[in-house]
Amino acid sequence: MFRDEAGEFAQLYGAKGAAAFLIRPDGYLAARLTRLAAGETEPALADALGRVFRL
Repeated sequence: MFRDEAGEFAQLYGAKGAAAFLIRPDGYLAARLTRLAAGETEPALADALGRVFRL
């Protein structure tokens, strides 16, 4: 986990507000999770992880 305290990553990737980015092991962006309602974050992240790691 990396916290973008200075906002540099967010600026480069156009994130506005709270966001989570899943970076694949090869360095590519696998998922960008933003503005999910309560209870939707975990399923969205699990889905993205499943696509990356073929779970």
